[in-house]
Amino acid sequence: MSRIIVGSIVRNEKDRLLPQWLENVQIYCDKHIIIDDASDDGTIAELQAYAATNNNVTLILGNKSKFTKHESSLRSDLWERIRKVADVKKDDWILIVDADEFYYKKDSNEMIRVCNSSTKDNYDVVAIRLLDMWNRIEYRIDGYWSPYFHRLFRYKDKPFCEEFKDGLHLPAMPQYVVKNKNVYISNIRCQHFSYYTKELREQKYKYYMKNVKDSFNLNHAKSIMLEPELKKVDVELPTVLITSLIHNREWIMDDFLNCLSNIDYPIDKLKFYFLVNNSMDDSVKYLKEWCEGKDAVITSYNFSLPNKKDHIWFDELLKHMAIMRNNTLDVAKQLNCEYMINIDSDILFNEDVIKHLVTCDKKIISPVFWAGWNSDKKLPQVWERGGYEISDSFVNMLKTRRAIFKVGGMGAFSCIHKSVWEKEVNYSRVYNLPADVRGEDRDFCIRATTHGFNLWASTYFDMIHIDSIEMLKEYRLYQKLKW
Repeated sequence: MSRIIVGSIVRNEKDRLLPQWLENVQIYCDKHIIIDDASDDGTIAELQAYAATNNNVTLILGNKSKFTKHESSLRSDLWERIRKVADVKKDDWILIVDADEFYYKKDSNEMIRVCNSSTKDNYDVVAIRLLDMWNRIEYRIDGYWSPYFHRLFRYKDKPFCEEFKDGLHLPAMPQYVVKNKNVYISNIRCQHFSYYTKELREQKYKYYMKNVKDSFNLNHAKSIMLEPELKKVDVELPTVLITSLIHNREWIMDDFLNCLSNIDYPIDKLKFYFLVNNSMDDSVKYLKEWCEGKDAVITSYNFSLPNKKDHIWFDELLKHMAIMRNNTLDVAKQLNCEYMINIDSDILFNEDVIKHLVTCDKKIISPVFWAGWNSDKKLPQVWERGGYEISDSFVNMLKTRRAIFKVGGMGAFSCIHKSVWEKEVNYSRVYNLPADVRGEDRDFCIRATTHGFNLWASTYFDMIHIDSIEMLKEYRLYQKLKW
């Protein structure tokens, strides 16, 4: 069994949730290493009592507070303490936990399962959903609130970082974790109680306004006092309509339908809708066989598509694509689904993607994949602005980081919440756009942002866009060799 070693930095927590937190940590930790950052409110006495009654606790008392000006140095001190007890041979896992972060029974069990999974060699870092609690039962979901964070990771005997930097919101993990892309997206949820009362929010706001310098964290801090969008913690998974437009896809239909069959999501919460446009092959035959016994509908459209593979979006094509896309929105509304996910049928995806997208609590989000787009260079299907404007820094960000980013446009695999179509956001043409802003998703993306919806992209999963039959053969061969 792998051990879970918890590392924590604590300061002046006596009048908050300290006793409950200490009890909570013991549910899942094998060892707990705590540095007290010179508390002066009685916290130390409670920590000493905790250490005295739990023989798996190591307590280190600081003489002078470092957190505000020397956070990285303090976190490095904690890491060196962890290195003294952690063991690579025992396959130890490290979890960094603050004194306002709680993992309840279900999530604690999942954490232990993930660290001992037979597939754990496939990842070194675990992404955990941080729920920024605004009260005891609701968390905040607008803007950058309640993100995924990477606090659980496989132990490696390496230094914390190459150099120290002063400031707030510095990485809580060693450098080898920050740079690691081998991330497993988990179902673990951490309830974060740093903002759960009005008094705490006011304290945080004043503190950040005084100390934060960089623009991103400053803007995020300013949003503390804005009207929040909240969601209850204990909510069932929503009903999802998965839609796809099909045109002569017999060559890849087996593989695409296999992805749909393997989705890790309650089957009673899934509905399927296939719109087949002027297909001349056996795509419909494959669909009918697959749809038997499922909550699925196949319908047809009759617009003749050009015999070109290039993405040339002439007016008549855009008009009919908008009609078909809008039809999928209408069906999602008629079926009273909470989310609709449009997936192009030449994309092969992981079984966990669907659950990930709908539990991100974003109104519009897409996973990132890479394709040729009329060139030999692979580029993302998300972009920064306009018709398809991207910078080298944007591409590098998507390639090197596992995270969720705000983007300017997306296509081919879009997860849309019902609040979007309830505001009449759709795919119809915006007639006065610049001539170079052309594509089946451009009008939708622009209309969505003008209605106040942000567009998001997730890089947590690697998906494959199959450009040709030759590429599909290579993919199948790779899958066979992998197993």
